[in-house]
Amino acid sequence: MIPICHHTGQYQTVTPTNMRDRQCANCVPGQFQDQLNQLECKPCPKGHSMSVPKASSCSQCPPGNYQDDTGKSSCKKCT
Repeated sequence: MIPICHHTGQYQTVTPTNMRDRQCANCVPGQFQDQLNQLECKPCPKGHSMSVPKASSCSQCPPGNYQDDTGKSSCKKCT
């Protein structure tokens, strides 16, 4: 694999014909990547969120908030 992404929070795009054409893209809010040179981002797990792109981790929902889905950019307030 040709190393392209030198920062966490990014992933390598793939072209099926040429490995040299890979480019680096940022993870979108609600996703993260904590390793280098991966082919996709990971969704934030339940109980976590991330509101900014290019994240290397997700933040745990603060007290009084929750998230019951994966891949979300914000937490929900408890009612």
